[in-house]
Amino acid sequence: MKHYRVSWDIDVEAHTPTEAAQKALEIMMDSIRPDFWANVFTVVDSKTNTAYIADLGTHTTEER
Repeated sequence: MKHYRVSWDIDVEAHTPTEAAQKALEIMMDSIRPDFWANVFTVVDSKTNTAYIADLGTHTTEER
């Protein structure tokens, strides 16, 4: 089995970095928002350092 680093990015407006992180966490953890889908991820192969963008909404993965 291979090892990957997976990240999810979001743009938020905030007064401080900590507040921005808190807002992102609230959005990520808020499962009652039907309009929100975190379905695009950056995936990096830890061995080759190759980065991919995986869009689970369109079922596509492209090398970055």
